Amino acid sequence: MTTFQIKCFMVLANALNFTKAANILFITQPALSRNIAALENELGVVLFERTSHKVTLTPAGRAFSTHCDELFNTLNIAIKDAKSAEEGKTGVIRFGIQSDSFESTTADLITAFYKEYPLIQIDIQLMSISALVNALSEHRLDVIVAADSFNSGYNNELLLSKKRECLVVPPDHPLASLDSISMNDFPEARIVMLSRQSSSYAYDTIMGNLMDVGYVPKEIITVDNMAGVMMLVACKKGVAILHEGLADQAEGRLRFIPIRNVEPFCRYLMWNAHSYDRNPCVSSLINFARNMYGRVK
Repeated sequence: MTTFQIKCFMVLANALNFTKAANILFITQPALSRNIAALENELGVVLFERTSHKVTLTPAGRAFSTHCDELFNTLNIAIKDAKSAEEGKTGVIRFGIQSDSFESTTADLITAFYKEYPLIQIDIQLMSISALVNALSEHRLDVIVAADSFNSGYNNELLLSKKRECLVVPPDHPLASLDSISMNDFPEARIVMLSRQSSSYAYDTIMGNLMDVGYVPKEIITVDNMAGVMMLVACKKGVAILHEGLADQAEGRLRFIPIRNVEPFCRYLMWNAHSYDRNPCVSSLINFARNMYGRVK
Protein backbone atom coordinates (compact mmCIF):
# COMPACT_ATOMS: atom_id res chain seq x y z
CA MET A 1 0.00 0.00 0.00
CA THR A 2 1.37 3.39 -1.00
CA THR A 3 0.34 6.93 -0.17
CA PHE A 4 -0.51 7.46 -3.82
CA GLN A 5 -2.82 4.43 -3.86
CA ILE A 6 -4.63 5.83 -0.81
CA LYS A 7 -4.85 9.22 -2.52
CA CYS A 8 -6.29 7.58 -5.63
CA PHE A 9 -8.95 5.87 -3.50
CA MET A 10 -9.85 9.10 -1.70
CA VAL A 11 -10.21 11.10 -4.93
CA LEU A 12 -12.25 8.37 -6.64
CA ALA A 13 -14.43 7.88 -3.53
CA ASN A 14 -15.27 11.58 -3.67
CA ALA A 15 -15.69 11.89 -7.47
CA LEU A 16 -17.23 8.43 -8.11
CA ASN A 17 -16.09 8.81 -11.69
CA PHE A 18 -12.87 7.32 -13.08
CA THR A 19 -12.37 9.93 -15.79
CA LYS A 20 -12.93 12.85 -13.44
CA ALA A 21 -10.73 11.35 -10.72
CA ALA A 22 -7.93 10.63 -13.20
CA ASN A 23 -8.01 14.25 -14.39
CA ILE A 24 -7.82 15.52 -10.80
CA LEU A 25 -4.80 13.26 -10.19
CA PHE A 26 -3.18 14.18 -13.53
CA ILE A 27 -2.87 10.51 -14.53
CA THR A 28 -4.52 8.35 -17.16
CA GLN A 29 -7.68 6.36 -16.41
CA PRO A 30 -5.89 3.00 -16.89
CA ALA A 31 -3.23 4.13 -14.38
CA LEU A 32 -5.95 5.00 -11.86
CA SER A 33 -7.61 1.64 -12.42
CA ARG A 34 -4.30 -0.18 -11.82
CA ASN A 35 -3.70 1.68 -8.54
CA ILE A 36 -7.21 0.94 -7.28
CA ALA A 37 -6.90 -2.72 -8.29
CA ALA A 38 -3.51 -2.99 -6.52
CA LEU A 39 -5.01 -1.47 -3.36
CA GLU A 40 -8.00 -3.83 -3.44
CA ASN A 41 -5.69 -6.77 -4.00
CA GLU A 42 -3.52 -5.85 -1.00
CA LEU A 43 -6.54 -5.23 1.26
CA GLY A 44 -8.30 -8.36 0.02
CA VAL A 45 -11.62 -6.54 -0.45
CA VAL A 46 -13.56 -4.88 -3.25
CA LEU A 47 -13.79 -1.14 -2.65
CA PHE A 48 -15.91 -0.02 -5.64
CA GLU A 49 -18.88 -1.36 -7.56
CA ARG A 50 -18.23 -0.63 -11.24
CA THR A 51 -20.91 -0.61 -13.93
CA SER A 52 -21.06 0.98 -17.35
CA HIS A 53 -23.13 3.80 -15.89
CA LYS A 54 -21.75 4.54 -12.46
CA VAL A 55 -19.19 3.87 -9.74
CA THR A 56 -20.26 3.36 -6.12
CA LEU A 57 -18.55 2.44 -2.89
CA THR A 58 -19.05 -1.07 -1.55
CA PRO A 59 -19.68 -1.57 2.18
CA ALA A 60 -15.97 -2.31 2.50
CA GLY A 61 -15.18 0.85 0.56
CA ARG A 62 -17.38 2.98 2.82
CA ALA A 63 -15.77 1.48 5.92
CA PHE A 64 -12.29 2.11 4.54
CA SER A 65 -13.13 5.68 3.52
CA THR A 66 -14.08 6.62 7.10
CA HIS A 67 -10.46 6.05 8.14
CA CYS A 68 -8.67 7.28 5.04
CA ASP A 69 -8.28 10.94 5.99
CA GLU A 70 -6.75 10.02 9.33
CA LEU A 71 -4.65 7.27 7.75
CA PHE A 72 -3.36 9.56 5.01
CA ASN A 73 -2.54 12.36 7.43
CA THR A 74 -0.82 9.98 9.85
CA LEU A 75 1.20 8.45 7.04
CA ASN A 76 2.28 11.87 5.78
CA ILE A 77 3.30 12.89 9.30
CA ALA A 78 5.26 9.66 9.68
CA ILE A 79 7.06 10.25 6.39
CA LYS A 80 7.80 13.86 7.34
CA ASP A 81 9.12 12.80 10.74
CA ALA A 82 11.30 10.13 9.18
CA LYS A 83 12.81 12.64 6.74
CA SER A 84 13.33 15.14 9.56
CA ALA A 85 15.09 12.51 11.65
CA GLU A 86 17.34 11.57 8.74
CA GLU A 87 18.16 15.25 8.19
CA GLY A 88 18.90 15.79 11.89
CA LYS A 89 15.90 18.05 12.50
CA THR A 90 14.13 15.89 15.09
CA GLY A 91 15.29 13.40 17.70
CA VAL A 92 17.21 13.36 20.98
CA ILE A 93 20.76 14.44 21.83
CA ARG A 94 22.31 13.06 25.02
CA PHE A 95 24.28 16.09 26.22
CA GLY A 96 26.75 15.79 29.11
CA ILE A 97 27.63 18.81 31.24
CA GLN A 98 29.96 19.19 34.22
CA SER A 99 27.84 18.89 37.35
CA ASP A 100 29.71 21.22 39.69
CA SER A 101 30.11 24.32 37.56
CA PHE A 102 27.78 26.74 35.78
CA GLU A 103 28.98 27.61 32.27
CA SER A 104 27.13 30.45 30.56
CA THR A 105 28.66 29.49 27.19
CA THR A 106 27.01 26.07 27.34
CA ALA A 107 23.68 27.51 28.43
CA ASP A 108 23.80 30.04 25.58
CA LEU A 109 24.52 27.29 23.05
CA ILE A 110 21.67 25.06 24.18
CA THR A 111 19.04 27.82 24.38
CA ALA A 112 20.00 29.18 20.95
CA PHE A 113 19.92 25.65 19.49
CA TYR A 114 16.43 25.09 20.92
CA LYS A 115 15.16 28.11 18.99
CA GLU A 116 16.64 26.87 15.72
CA TYR A 117 15.69 23.20 16.20
CA PRO A 118 12.57 23.09 18.40
CA LEU A 119 11.83 19.43 17.53
CA ILE A 120 15.18 18.17 18.84
CA GLN A 121 15.15 17.24 22.52
CA ILE A 122 18.34 17.70 24.53
CA ASP A 123 18.67 15.20 27.35
CA ILE A 124 21.03 17.03 29.74
CA GLN A 125 23.04 14.74 32.01
CA LEU A 126 25.18 16.22 34.79
CA MET A 127 28.40 14.39 35.69
CA SER A 128 31.94 14.93 36.88
CA ILE A 129 34.53 15.62 34.19
CA SER A 130 35.95 12.11 34.44
CA ALA A 131 32.50 10.55 34.18
CA LEU A 132 31.68 12.71 31.16
CA VAL A 133 34.75 11.55 29.27
CA ASN A 134 34.06 7.90 30.09
CA ALA A 135 30.39 8.18 29.06
CA LEU A 136 31.39 9.75 25.73
CA SER A 137 33.96 7.03 25.06
CA GLU A 138 31.41 4.33 25.88
CA HIS A 139 28.74 5.97 23.64
CA ARG A 140 26.40 6.64 26.56
CA LEU A 141 26.51 10.34 25.64
CA ASP A 142 26.46 11.94 22.19
CA VAL A 143 28.26 15.17 23.09
CA ILE A 144 29.84 16.70 26.18
CA VAL A 145 31.26 20.03 27.25
CA ALA A 146 34.56 19.54 29.06
CA ALA A 147 37.73 21.40 29.90
CA ASP A 148 40.09 18.94 28.27
CA SER A 149 40.88 18.41 24.60
CA PHE A 150 41.37 14.73 23.82
CA ASN A 151 43.21 13.78 20.65
CA SER A 152 42.55 10.07 21.00
CA GLY A 153 41.65 9.44 17.39
CA TYR A 154 37.93 8.98 17.91
CA ASN A 155 36.94 12.25 19.55
CA ASN A 156 36.47 15.61 17.92
CA GLU A 157 36.25 18.96 19.64
CA LEU A 158 35.26 22.57 19.06
CA LEU A 159 36.65 25.35 21.22
CA LEU A 160 33.77 27.20 22.91
CA SER A 161 35.55 29.55 25.29
CA LYS A 162 38.97 30.55 26.56
CA LYS A 163 39.47 32.14 29.99
CA ARG A 164 42.45 33.26 32.05
CA GLU A 165 43.64 31.16 34.97
CA CYS A 166 43.69 33.10 38.25
CA LEU A 167 45.10 32.88 41.73
CA VAL A 168 42.05 33.04 43.99
CA VAL A 169 42.43 34.60 47.43
CA PRO A 170 40.17 36.23 50.03
CA PRO A 171 39.61 39.97 49.42
CA ASP A 172 41.78 40.95 52.41
CA HIS A 173 44.73 38.75 51.37
CA PRO A 174 48.06 40.63 51.04
CA LEU A 175 48.11 39.90 47.27
CA ALA A 176 44.48 40.86 46.63
CA SER A 177 45.38 44.31 45.27
CA LEU A 178 47.56 42.92 42.44
CA ASP A 179 46.37 43.25 38.85
CA SER A 180 48.21 40.06 37.85
CA ILE A 181 50.75 37.63 39.26
CA SER A 182 53.40 35.18 38.12
CA MET A 183 53.57 31.67 39.53
CA ASN A 184 57.10 32.48 40.63
CA ASP A 185 55.59 35.03 43.01
CA PHE A 186 53.04 32.70 44.60
CA PRO A 187 52.93 32.91 48.40
CA GLU A 188 53.75 29.96 50.61
CA ALA A 189 50.26 28.68 51.28
CA ARG A 190 47.86 25.78 51.29
CA ILE A 191 46.49 25.08 47.81
CA VAL A 192 42.83 24.08 47.63
CA MET A 193 41.91 22.13 44.51
CA LEU A 194 39.62 19.50 43.05
CA SER A 195 40.64 15.95 43.83
CA ARG A 196 42.20 13.95 41.04
CA GLN A 197 39.25 11.58 41.18
CA SER A 198 36.85 14.45 40.49
CA SER A 199 38.94 16.00 37.72
CA SER A 200 42.21 14.43 36.65
CA TYR A 201 42.62 17.20 34.08
CA ALA A 202 42.31 20.07 36.59
CA TYR A 203 44.49 18.32 39.17
CA ASP A 204 47.25 17.35 36.73
CA THR A 205 47.23 20.75 35.01
CA ILE A 206 47.58 22.71 38.26
CA MET A 207 50.23 20.39 39.68
CA GLY A 208 52.13 20.45 36.39
CA ASN A 209 52.14 24.27 36.30
CA LEU A 210 53.33 24.44 39.91
CA MET A 211 56.09 21.90 39.31
CA ASP A 212 57.27 23.78 36.21
CA VAL A 213 58.22 26.77 38.37
CA GLY A 214 59.45 24.69 41.27
CA TYR A 215 56.63 25.75 43.58
CA VAL A 216 55.99 23.45 46.51
CA PRO A 217 52.66 24.10 48.29
CA LYS A 218 52.66 24.22 52.07
CA GLU A 219 49.81 21.74 51.91
CA ILE A 220 47.33 20.47 49.32
CA ILE A 221 43.66 20.29 50.28
CA THR A 222 41.44 18.41 47.84
CA VAL A 223 37.65 18.50 47.61
CA ASP A 224 35.12 16.91 45.28
CA ASN A 225 33.44 19.97 43.76
CA MET A 226 34.13 23.53 42.71
CA ALA A 227 31.79 25.05 45.26
CA GLY A 228 33.85 23.40 48.00
CA VAL A 229 37.07 24.84 46.61
CA MET A 230 35.65 28.36 46.63
CA MET A 231 34.10 27.97 50.07
CA LEU A 232 37.39 26.89 51.67
CA VAL A 233 39.25 29.80 50.09
CA ALA A 234 36.56 32.23 51.26
CA CYS A 235 36.97 30.78 54.77
CA LYS A 236 40.75 31.42 54.53
CA LYS A 237 41.73 27.77 54.51
CA GLY A 238 44.05 28.32 51.55
CA VAL A 239 44.29 29.74 48.03
CA ALA A 240 43.22 28.21 44.74
CA ILE A 241 43.85 28.34 41.01
CA LEU A 242 40.60 28.79 39.11
CA HIS A 243 39.56 30.35 35.81
CA GLU A 244 38.13 33.87 35.73
CA GLY A 245 34.71 32.65 34.58
CA LEU A 246 33.95 31.52 38.13
CA ALA A 247 34.38 34.99 39.63
CA ASP A 248 30.67 35.86 39.43
CA GLN A 249 29.79 32.83 41.54
CA ALA A 250 31.98 34.17 44.36
CA GLU A 251 29.70 37.22 44.71
CA GLY A 252 32.60 39.49 45.63
CA ARG A 253 33.88 37.29 48.45
CA LEU A 254 36.96 36.19 46.51
CA ARG A 255 39.59 38.03 44.53
CA PHE A 256 40.59 36.53 41.16
CA ILE A 257 44.11 37.60 40.16
CA PRO A 258 45.08 36.68 36.56
CA ILE A 259 48.21 34.51 36.35
CA ARG A 260 50.75 35.54 33.73
CA ASN A 261 52.39 33.12 31.30
CA VAL A 262 50.14 30.10 31.83
CA GLU A 263 47.87 28.43 29.33
CA PRO A 264 44.26 29.66 29.53
CA PHE A 265 41.37 27.49 30.64
CA CYS A 266 39.62 26.19 27.52
CA ARG A 267 36.12 24.75 27.32
CA TYR A 268 35.40 22.36 24.44
CA LEU A 269 32.31 20.87 22.88
CA MET A 270 33.33 17.26 22.27
CA TRP A 271 31.71 14.42 20.36
CA ASN A 272 32.54 10.94 19.20
CA ALA A 273 33.72 10.71 15.61
CA HIS A 274 30.99 8.30 14.52
CA SER A 275 28.21 10.15 16.37
CA TYR A 276 27.19 11.53 12.98
CA ASP A 277 26.21 7.99 11.94
CA ARG A 278 24.64 7.06 15.26
CA ASN A 279 22.58 10.24 15.65
CA PRO A 280 22.00 12.71 12.76
CA CYS A 281 20.96 15.38 15.28
CA VAL A 282 24.57 15.55 16.45
CA SER A 283 25.72 16.93 13.10
CA SER A 284 23.00 19.60 13.34
CA LEU A 285 24.28 20.62 16.77
CA ILE A 286 27.94 20.61 15.74
CA ASN A 287 27.31 22.69 12.62
CA PHE A 288 25.20 25.11 14.66
CA ALA A 289 27.96 25.39 17.29
CA ARG A 290 30.58 25.96 14.61
CA ASN A 291 28.59 28.90 13.26
CA MET A 292 28.12 30.26 16.78
CA TYR A 293 31.60 29.75 18.23
CA GLY A 294 33.84 28.95 15.27
CA ARG A 295 35.76 32.23 15.64
CA VAL A 296 36.87 31.69 19.24
CA LYS A 297 40.66 32.02 19.32
